[in-house]
Amino acid sequence: MKVSKNNHGLMLTIVFCVALVALQIAAMLVPVAIFPMFNLFVRPLVFALLAVMVFAIMGRDERPIPNSYTVNLMAVFAVGLMSMTFLIFTFIFGLVINPMASNLVVIGNNLWSFGSVVLLGEYIRVKLIKSTNMQTQTEVVIGLTLVLAFAYMSGVRALITSGITVESFFVSIFTPLVISAGASYLAVKGGLLSVVLVSFPSVMAGHLLPILPDITPLAFALVISGCLYASLFTCHLVIKDRSPEIQNREKRLARYTSKPVLGAFLTTSVIAISIAFFLGAFTLYPMVILTSSMEPTMTRGSLTFVERIDSEEIFEKVGEGYVIHFVCPGGVEYIHRVVGHWYDHRGVRYYITQGDAGEAQDPFPIPQENVLGIARASLPFLGYPYLFFQGIQGSLN
Repeated sequence: MKVSKNNHGLMLTIVFCVALVALQIAAMLVPVAIFPMFNLFVRPLVFALLAVMVFAIMGRDERPIPNSYTVNLMAVFAVGLMSMTFLIFTFIFGLVINPMASNLVVIGNNLWSFGSVVLLGEYIRVKLIKSTNMQTQTEVVIGLTLVLAFAYMSGVRALITSGITVESFFVSIFTPLVISAGASYLAVKGGLLSVVLVSFPSVMAGHLLPILPDITPLAFALVISGCLYASLFTCHLVIKDRSPEIQNREKRLARYTSKPVLGAFLTTSVIAISIAFFLGAFTLYPMVILTSSMEPTMTRGSLTFVERIDSEEIFEKVGEGYVIHFVCPGGVEYIHRVVGHWYDHRGVRYYITQGDAGEAQDPFPIPQENVLGIARASLPFLGYPYLFFQGIQGSLN
């Protein structure tokens, strides 16, 4: 009977994947007027029928799971890490009402339309992965990971009309892939409880939480993906698939293995150069955007790379349209765009600056010697750790 179940596992996975791909394509093609009804009735019904079919064919699995307790603890850790991160971000950036969960009726609809799909999909994932043999498990895991990620991509329909941007890619494509890959990993290592503990909050957080931190959808998606990745990496370190004898033998051999001097030198050099860069020892130095005055060019929390300019080169290199790093007469540093300039009676150039997000120019002209550098590039969200520690320091003071 066990052989029969193993043979059925791969075929059931193929049928399940084909059915879900067809269902998701249908969701993208149905008219807009009936799309809510499609989510409310058709998707949960199809998932329920597939779950019943899998249970009827595969039956109940009574085999013990060796690492179930440890994997369940790691799943709880993942949920706790994500919750703590959201609380910290709410503390730093404030909160906002979530329109996707504005009242109890909307939350109930989301629980039925999306939550039931997640629960049934994860049940099928665990059932099929646990019921396949080692020869076909890799194919089953890859197929279920991709197809269930595709099924959880609720924003794919909008991508057809609006096109794919960096934000929509991470929100609608990358994050569901990370969640589905994490759920498949837990399905291999643990059981249904650990999978549901991780996938359900990760997928449904934006549909159920009435209050969210005041961050962009891209930052929200990166928080979920980052917390899940960190938790699964920790789980991988905690769970040891090798026997204690093999691990002890490897540790003893490592003591007598010569350490590569070149590798240690390169590692130390990279760390030293990175520290020197962030301390501003080079011509190009980093700055964190603290406000929203330069949006959409530079969002709050972006890490901006500024080229240091000598005072005698400012006259030739800085002109209108450049984004500059400067010190205002009050001693506060800004990164704003040059929109004009004028000269005083001594021939000293003064720059007129303005933030891209505002319509009014800055009230203070900037003398040439107060210009520190020119902003050359900016990467979003990389400055959030600095904002986090700045918020903690401000609360303590």
